[in-house]
Amino acid sequence: MTDLNDAITALLAIDGATAAAIVNAANGTALAKGGGGLNLDIAGAACTELLRAGMKAMRVAGVTSAVDDILIVAGNQYHIIQPIKSRPGLFVYVVLSQETGNFILARMRIGEIEDSLKD
Repeated sequence: MTDLNDAITALLAIDGATAAAIVNAANGTALAKGGGGLNLDIAGAACTELLRAGMKAMRVAGVTSAVDDILIVAGNQYHIIQPIKSRPGLFVYVVLSQETGNFILARMRIGEIEDSLKD
């Protein structure tokens, strides 16, 4: 199993990544974080609410599959929220520059890092 801080280091190594956190979805606490440009404690708590709302919206709409990720495009940034399938109750939050990053490649790399978090 990869250490959460090692996972943050790997997330920040993604081209264009400026900030990353692994967050407890039950209470919004950032368990590990790195990078800058925003308060990751506040962002983690806010993303927890977004994830809950997204999951509720899918249930109400009758979608039975799990939420793979949520993408927020803001200014010149992608904000990626991705539940960790192997660690229910945790999610990855990554801020990616649109100018220097690639959303599709970042999403694939986040999945690889997620796989390394399996017990």
